[in-house]
Amino acid sequence: MKKNITVNMFGVLYPIDEDAYRLLEDYVNNMRSYFSNQTGGSEIADDIESRVAELMAELSGPESGIITIEHVQEIIGRIGNPEEIDTVGANVPSKAEAEIPGQEESATSEDVRPRKKLFRDMDHKMLGGVIAGLGCYLGVNPLWLRIATVLLAWPSFGIAILAYIICWCVIPPATTPAERLEMKGEPVNLTSLRDEFLKSEKIRPTLKSGERFLNGILRFICSVFKVVLIGLGIAVLTGCAVVLVIAFIGLCFLLFAPSGEYSEVCGNFCGIIPLGSIIPMWLVWFNCLSLIAMLSAMLYLGVQLILKSVSKPHHLNRRTVMVSLAVLLLAAVGYTGSWIRIYPYIRQHDSEMREHFREIDRQNASESAEKNRSLLTEDGWRIVEARNLDNQYLGNGEHYSGNRHRTYIEGISRDGSMVYEVVRNMKVAPGKYTLEAIARTDGTGCEIFAVNGSGKRSSAAVPVCGRHGGNIWADACASLKADTAVIADKERLKKIAGTHDKKGYGWSTVRVTGIEVGPDSTLTYGVTNQSPNTLWDGTRFSATTFSLTRE
Repeated sequence: MKKNITVNMFGVLYPIDEDAYRLLEDYVNNMRSYFSNQTGGSEIADDIESRVAELMAELSGPESGIITIEHVQEIIGRIGNPEEIDTVGANVPSKAEAEIPGQEESATSEDVRPRKKLFRDMDHKMLGGVIAGLGCYLGVNPLWLRIATVLLAWPSFGIAILAYIICWCVIPPATTPAERLEMKGEPVNLTSLRDEFLKSEKIRPTLKSGERFLNGILRFICSVFKVVLIGLGIAVLTGCAVVLVIAFIGLCFLLFAPSGEYSEVCGNFCGIIPLGSIIPMWLVWFNCLSLIAMLSAMLYLGVQLILKSVSKPHHLNRRTVMVSLAVLLLAAVGYTGSWIRIYPYIRQHDSEMREHFREIDRQNASESAEKNRSLLTEDGWRIVEARNLDNQYLGNGEHYSGNRHRTYIEGISRDGSMVYEVVRNMKVAPGKYTLEAIARTDGTGCEIFAVNGSGKRSSAAVPVCGRHGGNIWADACASLKADTAVIADKERLKKIAGTHDKKGYGWSTVRVTGIEVGPDSTLTYGVTNQSPNTLWDGTRFSATTFSLTRE
């Protein structure tokens, strides 16, 4: 529960709560005490108190009601606090000093216009006041500096934006009357301070119609940029916070986990070869601590900037900001340097990992080859010759019927140096036979063949279609188009025609006719890429579904 008090200022009554009254009373007394020893200070204090009354009249209107402590804080913020200009007290003569002979001439000499100081102009800012302050410092219309910054933002790959953000963090704002005078290069004395104290509102420069149009566009761009910057900043800070938590967890693990467990976990996380057993522990510690320091500084600066952007009463402590920037810079240098030292260990680790996985691939290839050889043997096939194969004797996934689990004989060699021949021996009744197989190839020299007991060889070349088309796919498409297939075969033909996005896999039916089997009933047939009549110039062939019928 608070008391409400009515105060009389220059003949006008203002309702005010108790806390606000105490703050206002302290402020007015402090102001009078500060100017009491200055020449003409009493008149300045009266003028300031009159200005306080004017602002209270604005705030205690029908909608505002009772003056609260927030209203008094706003009044103090608009007028200024005398404690903020203690540094210029030496430039303001006291009553005692004014009575000393020759002092008036000395005081006048101190009123010479001083050098300007660089501040952020908060009275004419669009975003952070950096460009407005720079324009005041250089004596240039900030409108043209803003246009130049916008035009350079894209060609400079964001360097102009980054420079603006850094300046926003480093350059202090002109918040006190003395700082605003120093920013303009005006002398800091009682007269100028009085004028600055009693300014009723921010003074906007008079702009021409064209400048007003450009100014409006720039304000819109700044508003959009501010929203995007805040959103991007929140996203980056969220990522930094997540990484920081992970880094803290890693640091705790390094602190409490035994070295053996450290190496074991690093091995499980990074691969078979434990990276933790290669990188020195001190280097890992330094890297982790540098990362934590860098992220902590980034989080602090980012949060402060966002708070400053969305909350006007929030002020950045320049010393704290400078310390945070120094910590961020040093931590970034340390983190980068530690990674430079760690990189050779990572390369060594990667080399060992690649060699390790190559060895695994060799073992898997050997096991796969032995398994495929066993499958061929179990099915009655015999590998006559197999050299320079990239795969291991068998293939699947591209069967002409669309069955991706169907296994077939296959040889692949990307450099074309493959030699691969597979045969099957059979005992059949004497007579004349036809051998039929489904095969494909991307080069000449591949054929389906049969050899009888007396050594007579019969063969037929596999059509060169590569991995598209083939006469099986073409015949299925033609039958569906002509609608000559019986209903029972239509579904099978649709599957064949639809394989490989309706392009086929290159399979063709190959027939070897007129195979004569003598009284010994011996027949050997198979597939090879070493035709005695044609030189091999392809990289792969496949064969499946061998069938022997008597003519």
